[in-house]
Amino acid sequence: MLLRYVILVPLITGLLGLTSCLYTVEETAVTNDITYTDAAQPPYNNVSASEMEPFVVLISQLTEIGYYLQKQNCNYPTENGSYCLIPPAENAISKAIDAVNNDFDSGNLSIQPEIELAPINMGGLLEIKSCALRADYKIQENNFPRATVEEWTFDEDLSAEKVAIQLKQLSHEEWYYLTESQISWWRKNNKLYFIFPAGNFMLTDIPKLQQKLQESM
Repeated sequence: MLLRYVILVPLITGLLGLTSCLYTVEETAVTNDITYTDAAQPPYNNVSASEMEPFVVLISQLTEIGYYLQKQNCNYPTENGSYCLIPPAENAISKAIDAVNNDFDSGNLSIQPEIELAPINMGGLLEIKSCALRADYKIQENNFPRATVEEWTFDEDLSAEKVAIQLKQLSHEEWYYLTESQISWWRKNNKLYFIFPAGNFMLTDIPKLQQKLQESM
């Protein structure tokens, strides 16, 4: 997911401390270079047997709490209509750090990090699968809660652990510069999982999405 660099200072003090792995900057929709199909269409839940690879099976468990897999058009090569394959070099964290550092180098921003952010060493990252989700209820007319879940697969547990350690070392301030909305992430063996919500109105749903996914692993 491509995370654009935005600033909204008043939110940082009120929303950053919800959990150790949740960080907030500003409420806005995020797209991760993915285009959703018509938002008025019902949730996409007709996944064929040939498409039921483990990540899709995992995501399908979220139907129990009212979240459904959505068809999406990917800017990157796609395995099928159920998820997008994102090149490892295009991972959301590295792209966000690059964007912040590019803005830092320009010197045109009134609020920016004191120093450039250190890149995350993504050694061993083999592939990223990304699924778009939509809830089965509206919060406004034609406005459904949405989120994107990504599965990052590494060559071994140690590689995933090293990246997890680097992510944990990022300060709240550094996450503030990197993210538009709170994200949740965790490690399971040689994989990292991320939940990217489409705006701060999704924050109350993030813990239940994470809990359901972890229970289903």
